[in-house]
Amino acid sequence: MTSLQAIEVGVGKSKSQHGLVLSAMLMVCGVASAFLTEESVPGRGWIGALLIALGLGVAVFAWRRGHDTTAHLRIDEAGVWYRDWEVTVPWPEIERVLGTGSRMQPYIALKLRDPARFLAGLEPEPARRLRGNRLWKAPEIRIPNGALAMPYQELLSALRDALEAQSEMQSENQSGGRS
Repeated sequence: MTSLQAIEVGVGKSKSQHGLVLSAMLMVCGVASAFLTEESVPGRGWIGALLIALGLGVAVFAWRRGHDTTAHLRIDEAGVWYRDWEVTVPWPEIERVLGTGSRMQPYIALKLRDPARFLAGLEPEPARRLRGNRLWKAPEIRIPNGALAMPYQELLSALRDALEAQSEMQSENQSGGRS
C-alpha cells in the first residue's frame, strides 16, 4: 500500500497580471483627467488624484496576490482543501472528479456522494459559510479554472489520480490487504 503524495498549489499569476493591467488603466485615466482635460471641468484634479490613488491600491493588491506563496489548494491523504471553501472534502465523500463548465469558463467539480451527509459532518459555522459559497452547487463543489498556478488539465488529472489511488487504498483496507 502506498501513501498519497501531497500536492500544494498556489495562486495563478494571471490574476495578478489582470490586476496590474487594470491598475495601469486607472492611473492613465487619472493622469488624463488631471492634466489633459479642460481647466473649466470642475474637480478634474480631484478625480485624477482619486483614479491614480485607486490604481496604486489595485497595483499593491495585485502585486501582493502575485507574490502570495501560501497554498490555495491542497490534495493529500485527508482529501481536497481549497482556500475559498474553507473546509477539507474527505476522499470517501467524493464520488467523481469532473472537468466541466463552458469553453469560456471551465471549472473542476468534485461530485459528492451525499452532500447532505457531508454538510451534516461539518461544524455549524463552516457548513453555513459553505452553503452560501458561490462554488457550492450541490451535489458538486467547484474549483474555478485560472485561479491556481497548476494548469487545468494537470490539476484535473492529479485529482482523478488521487481519487483513484484513495479508492484502491480503501478497497485494500476493507479486504484486509488480501488479493
